Amino acid sequence: MGHIAFFCATLLAVVFAVSSVGKILDFAAFVDSLKTISKVSEPLSNLLGAAILAAEVLTVLALATVWTDATHWAAYGFATATTLSIVFAVVVSAEVRKGSRAQCLCFGRKGTRFGARHVVRNGCLALAGVAGLISMSSAPLIPLAGMILAAGTGLFAAVVCVTMDDVVELFRSGAGGVSGIESETVR
Repeated sequence: MGHIAFFCATLLAVVFAVSSVGKILDFAAFVDSLKTISKVSEPLSNLLGAAILAAEVLTVLALATVWTDATHWAAYGFATATTLSIVFAVVVSAEVRKGSRAQCLCFGRKGTRFGARHVVRNGCLALAGVAGLISMSSAPLIPLAGMILAAGTGLFAAVVCVTMDDVVELFRSGAGGVSGIESETVR
């Protein structure tokens, strides 16, 4: 397996792991957000929330096998990550087109209103899933240092994905500088 597979597996596993943990920590808020988005009843939104959470956890576990000899499971992880990301992109895109006030509680933190950036993020995650799946069979095994470098880069990309809303808010937050904090002169 090559660099691309390790990069993509790390990116997707970390993003879906953080997402899963966020949903577990505040499952009620996640389910409430699903009611807003999907307009389904409480029992169905609980079931839908549990299904999404289970799919994300299984995706993380399957992607973790990229580091083992059981790489066939990693292929399932890439496939489910791609499928989940496409479904999320389609749902978010529909909400944005409707002008919905639905919020992204993707990572269990305070939500931000869905926007084009959420569609783009999910599209990029879907592309990473496809790239990882394709690269599994076409690339030779790489040395440990290459695996670590690819995984570290994937981790960095995952942090960017997970904190994307915070980064956008940082750059939107006021006239007192990039972060809205007045700069002070050091004497």
